[in-house]
Amino acid sequence: HHFTLKQLIRKLHVSESPNIVMPILGKKYPGTQEEFYRSKLPGHWDENEAGKRMKIPTPYTWETQLSANGNNSKTWKDLIMSRKLPYMAMLRNLRNIILSGVKDYIHKIVQKKLCSVEDVKRSKQFPFRFLSAYAVLDELETKKEKSTDCDSALIPLL
Repeated sequence: HHFTLKQLIRKLHVSESPNIVMPILGKKYPGTQEEFYRSKLPGHWDENEAGKRMKIPTPYTWETQLSANGNNSKTWKDLIMSRKLPYMAMLRNLRNIILSGVKDYIHKIVQKKLCSVEDVKRSKQFPFRFLSAYAVLDELETKKEKSTDCDSALIPLL
């Protein structure tokens, strides 16, 4: 027999984390402060949300940030500076990071992280991932060397 998440929550009487459970069940935000306290939602009652259908909060991940803010230098900088970009994501998105036009100091942070012996060991990445990243750098370097003066402005310094 198959159950939906909604059915499981009801059958198992799940009540922990009401800010996640209530949106799954399709509940509306409490209409009064008293209802809010009875619901055991965290934080303070927000009158502006009263009666609106609740939504599951979007987690802060590198994927959600890129989707919401775009593949640009500010997004990559924010992810790298907040340390929310995992090693594998950094390695696999090297081309995007470089071509986004991030500043030199961000390049240095990425380079230091990707070249750290301890981080490489901890990453548990297969060797072909590093070979792929090297191929990206080699390709970008070749493009930069072959580009005209006009084109070189489009490819940031490697």
